[in-house]
Amino acid sequence: MMSASACRVIVSDLGKVLLPFDFAPAKRWLGERTRFGADGEAAWRAASAIYEEAGFAVGRCSAADFIERLRRELGLRATDEEFSSGWSDVFWTDEATVGLVAAAQAQQRVLLSNTDPIHWGWIVSRFGECLAMFDYLAPSQETGVLKPRPEAYAAVERLTGRPPSEHLLIDDLEANVEGARAVGWDGIVHTTAEALQRELTLRGLL
Repeated sequence: MMSASACRVIVSDLGKVLLPFDFAPAKRWLGERTRFGADGEAAWRAASAIYEEAGFAVGRCSAADFIERLRRELGLRATDEEFSSGWSDVFWTDEATVGLVAAAQAQQRVLLSNTDPIHWGWIVSRFGECLAMFDYLAPSQETGVLKPRPEAYAAVERLTGRPPSEHLLIDDLEANVEGARAVGWDGIVHTTAEALQRELTLRGLL
């Protein structure tokens, strides 16, 4: 754990930290709009395989090309706009956690998220107030790399101009926090707003 004097940059994940989500409705929708019918889990697995193979989360595939592959390979029946809504309308705001990240005593705030162009566009258009507290936004499709690869954290350091020891990552996935610690950052595995408040207070950041 770093001291309060060492921490200059709060780096926050997005999904399940600031924006909880539930993919169950998206899975059902995708099943109904593809050849899988009621088997939304199978539809989701098939779409996820295309998602990973195409490199959609790291900017190697455009939204239009991803959707077209789903039409061609899974029999997707939806306009681009319908797919964006069905794929993305799964998020809501954790106001307590957003408030804590905004209130933490730091010189800079960075959002570092593994996401994709469709989810990102949806989030920017609907959760702008949440994003407004950040000095830098670093979604994976723009950095070209996913956490917990070291290059993801290096991309943040290039934005902030600060050494590794001055960064604190808040992320719901232990692997991402361990990746941050491995490159010299501090890290908090996020569970609840109450636990985050305790961790930030222990570091002298609240």
